[in-house]
Amino acid sequence: MYQIMDINGEMIGMTDQPMYVLLASNGCYQLTNESNSQGIQFNGNVYHSIGRPSMKGLEPEVYLQKIDDGAITYESMSQTSEFILNTTYNLVVTNLNVSALYDSFDTSDL
Repeated sequence: MYQIMDINGEMIGMTDQPMYVLLASNGCYQLTNESNSQGIQFNGNVYHSIGRPSMKGLEPEVYLQKIDDGAITYESMSQTSEFILNTTYNLVVTNLNVSALYDSFDTSDL
């Protein structure tokens, strides 16, 4: 898994397999392998890879940062578990508060 990072260190996105591109002689971008690439394509946008030969000069510069899939999965599972626990707790507390309110309500005048 790779994070696509801009020159300011902001994450643009993540991908399992980068789509490497180069600028062909006809002015179009074409897919290529990593060693011949000038940049990457992600979500319909072309980005220039820092340290590679320039393309048109208009593409935002990025770099790829390899990351561990397991760490991302673990973090995602932890956040999901925490969300489920918090939601369940809030539902139980809300239910108890409603029950306590109902039990304390004087219905003798009805």
